[in-house]
Amino acid sequence: MRELHEVTAGSETAKASQSIPYHPDRVWQAFADFGTIAAWHPLIAASTLEGSTPAPRPGAVRLLNTTSQDDIREELVTCDAARRRLTYRFLSSPFPVSGYLATVDVLPDADRPDSSIVTWQATFLPDTPAQGPELATMFTKEVFTTGLAALTDHLNATS
Repeated sequence: MRELHEVTAGSETAKASQSIPYHPDRVWQAFADFGTIAAWHPLIAASTLEGSTPAPRPGAVRLLNTTSQDDIREELVTCDAARRRLTYRFLSSPFPVSGYLATVDVLPDADRPDSSIVTWQATFLPDTPAQGPELATMFTKEVFTTGLAALTDHLNATS
């Protein structure tokens, strides 16, 4: 059985980390509430859970409608509240990739009490290898970095 985020030939990795000035439990809740990412991510216009598996249980599927009118279906693969870690995968997306698997880790920030370090990363196989670096940069900057900054703004606005 392959390990999560096992690097295979031709795979790419996208990764962003950011300190967020809120307790890890509060930050974790935004990710663990798997069906509500549209509340804080600016690229997601709407998000809903499908089927009868509730979040944050593995097997939960969310449907995302992006601001560019694309649909993305993601399945929660693992959710470990004690470690504040979740992993999800694409079931369908407009992106020319396969094997997309993303992980979010929310850890205490050792340098800032009551703050968090969030790392959001993904591995994937680009359909066209030459597009891999461009796709990795896009996921890093437009999805992860933008999302983490927007989550900070959302938490600031709801405090």
